[in-house]
Amino acid sequence: MTLRQIQYAVEVDRLGSLSNAAKSLFISQSTLSFAIKDLERELGMTLFERSRSGMRTTEGGLLFLKKARDALNAFAELENISASPRDEVAVLRVAAVQSGLFPLVFQHLTDELERLGTRFRLQCKMCETGEVVDRIASGECELGFVYATDRQEQTWRQDFSLIGLEAQRVCSLEICAILSEDDPLAARSNIALSELAGYTFIFSGDDGLTGFSNLADYSAQNFSLTAHPRYVDAQDSLLLNALLRKPGRFSIGHRSTLPLYSGGLAYVPLRDRQLAHFLMLRVKGRPMSLYAERLSELIGKAAADLPIQ
Repeated sequence: MTLRQIQYAVEVDRLGSLSNAAKSLFISQSTLSFAIKDLERELGMTLFERSRSGMRTTEGGLLFLKKARDALNAFAELENISASPRDEVAVLRVAAVQSGLFPLVFQHLTDELERLGTRFRLQCKMCETGEVVDRIASGECELGFVYATDRQEQTWRQDFSLIGLEAQRVCSLEICAILSEDDPLAARSNIALSELAGYTFIFSGDDGLTGFSNLADYSAQNFSLTAHPRYVDAQDSLLLNALLRKPGRFSIGHRSTLPLYSGGLAYVPLRDRQLAHFLMLRVKGRPMSLYAERLSELIGKAAADLPIQ
């Protein structure tokens, strides 16, 4: 049994299918299938029931995978142990929704570790909110970051607790309509979402209809983003910002900390708006590593430079 086989099994359980797990792991489906079958032969038990609809974890598989996640968490902690500061390897795995905070924050963290001469292994997986939750719950990543409105935060904290996670509010950010600087509405001091009914909505993320969602109606008015007649799910921040540079289009979000993402765009505060609370997720009761604590500090400092109500 290898650590890689354990990681493969955890990913299959998390995603529920060989094809999705193989894509996530950047390996072929046949390689993953062989590894899982080899692990099952070695264990002398069936971990997954195969069907056309996907992979369903068996009762014995659930018990094995619980222990497997504990083993992966323990291994991640061992990676942070070193004989001396000179030999230390900084390991930090993060899952987060798309955010204008992260480019600058990771730039600062990387700069600090380079100046110290520290060996490091940093990973930041950008994904949708539900996947962020899954990656923290499975132990794949140490920290997760998601946005939530007041209503979402209250409900989600209870849901997080049921799966062994805790959420800490890192900061709260002013929500704006994001428009081209050339758009007629760009010079406004504030704007109502209802005024954008004829605009094309550009976003990156899920459709907000089920489960944990990073797309929410941040307006106090009766305006449904998910019912908007024209929208583009860009799935990439640079593509999203490129599309927004034409008048007649809008997105919802906070100001970016990096000019690469904000050049040519205007951020107009939403009227009667709610705040977007940036929540940090981690396994309940698990101590944070030194580098996770530093990342949290840097996010707070970056957010302090943005307008906050």
